[in-house]
Amino acid sequence: MRVALSFATMVALLIGFVPEASAQGKRSTLREIHRNYREGFWFSAGIGAGNEAYDLDGVDGGFGDDVTGPSLTVKLGGTVSQSLLLGGELYGWTWDDSFDLDETLSSAMFIAQWYPATQAGFFVKGGFGIAHFEQRTGGRFSALIDEETGFGAVLGAGYDIRVGRNVSITPTLDLYGHSYNDWRERIVNLGVSVTFH
Repeated sequence: MRVALSFATMVALLIGFVPEASAQGKRSTLREIHRNYREGFWFSAGIGAGNEAYDLDGVDGGFGDDVTGPSLTVKLGGTVSQSLLLGGELYGWTWDDSFDLDETLSSAMFIAQWYPATQAGFFVKGGFGIAHFEQRTGGRFSALIDEETGFGAVLGAGYDIRVGRNVSITPTLDLYGHSYNDWRERIVNLGVSVTFH
């Protein structure tokens, strides 16, 4: 009788414990997937649309004649802490005008991404580096018309929307500034990236 009672007690305890342990495991897994935990190497690649305008030195009126073209962004680096990521960024923007001219603006920059709330996905970004401008004739027989190298900087913000344990979809809004010998370029870029943490 005692053996049967003890056995029944053990079964009851196990039945009560297993669902609780299972639920704890599920909750732990959900927390791990949805919390924005960052560590080690990270990589991000995305596409977007950039609105470009230029300002010529010695010409009044500021930035004008804005146009919009497609853009590509690649970023990678390392995690310093849950609040800070450091790395490099390659950015490229292009536009084909009605006079059969192709323009390309690109940059290679050192960047820092700061997350004000460590468990959230929102971040602000800043960086600086080398900027490059290129203008070519369009069409089949493309030829270089003009080329300049200057200084580039970027300020931006984004949000990592975690869709997997180490994967996020990241919408971004960035302001790129390029400075060349006798003019400046400004690009307001709206993009979306896939980020691997």
